Amino acid sequence: MEFGRFHVTRSRKTDLFSIKKEGDFFTYTRGEKVVRITARSFDMDVLPLAPVNLPDKVSPHIMINFDPLLMSGKSRIIIFLKIPAETGVFVDDALIDVIGDDGFKYILYGPPSGGYVCKNLPSERVEKKGIRGDGKSLYVPLRIKNYTDRAFSVHRALIDTSYLDIYYKGKLAMTEMIKLDITLDGLRVRYLNRSFLPGLKRVKAASMILKKEEAIDMRWGP
Repeated sequence: MEFGRFHVTRSRKTDLFSIKKEGDFFTYTRGEKVVRITARSFDMDVLPLAPVNLPDKVSPHIMINFDPLLMSGKSRIIIFLKIPAETGVFVDDALIDVIGDDGFKYILYGPPSGGYVCKNLPSERVEKKGIRGDGKSLYVPLRIKNYTDRAFSVHRALIDTSYLDIYYKGKLAMTEMIKLDITLDGLRVRYLNRSFLPGLKRVKAASMILKKEEAIDMRWGP
């Protein structure tokens, strides 16, 4: 099913869920999930979400793991990472269902006092030409830049999804561009507030306060 907004006036069946019109209300069904919606018609949004809601939302942070990259001094690269996505189903802006994989575990990055609880996600590195929308994946354009004269090996990126914009078109979902800076003081993840590809619609981040200045330090290493 493609992402986007749909105006519902009658019964409908998709590859994710079904909606049955019964008089003055509708019944939304997905497996054991059943929601009754009292309306003559309504707007439904099916949107890509960051994978932090299933099975329970413990933390907005995710740790994206990828094959190690040895970054030589003053080098830079853009890589594309493919991670699992979640799909949110909204009725008139109210979230009624989240669809996705609930099998990923949370880990602690850093010490118990002051560290980050984050969902630990494997990723697949893909080439730009290999980006394909399947309605289940979230692509992450990650720009890595080594500001030092030394070589550093990196293999993961810590993301605070509270400040993360997600873009979509059809079945394609992609985060905003993210930058991983390597400095002598450590690693810093920054959000670049723009889509890598043109023509995509934006799902706004949950928190927009000072978003353009938002960054997160990976003070306990790569």
